[in-house]
Amino acid sequence: MPNKEDDLVPVFVPSLASVLIAAEDKKGEPLTPDEVIQIRDDAVCIMASKNDAAKMEETRYRDLEPENCWHEFQMLRRDMGRKPNLDPGPRFNSVASSDDPEYRQTIIDAHNTLDRFRAMLPEDGSPMPDAMVKTTIVEEDNLAFM
Repeated sequence: MPNKEDDLVPVFVPSLASVLIAAEDKKGEPLTPDEVIQIRDDAVCIMASKNDAAKMEETRYRDLEPENCWHEFQMLRRDMGRKPNLDPGPRFNSVASSDDPEYRQTIIDAHNTLDRFRAMLPEDGSPMPDAMVKTTIVEEDNLAFM
């Protein structure tokens, strides 16, 4: 039994992937992001230790990460050849630790540039005609501009 709550992770039973595929099949068209989130929030899951969750994953397959369910569901749909392809949006790193030095430096850098960033925004709140790129994130084959 885990000693602290942080050691627990949600395990969907049945898998979140299968619940979302079944819901999309029943609907007869692609689910919306709000529907995916609602289904995730209503789905049955158990809390298990990371070790037990890894063992369960070995007996079936890697399920979708709840924090990234829209992104991962769209990747699953693509792998299954489902159409239309929908924009999966960004994938968020849910395993970043607040103790990670690179993570801490990112927070420090963001705080240090916040005044400069705010100065670039129109004072009257009107939209800007040009997009601003704050940072580039590269993860394996994915590239995101934030």
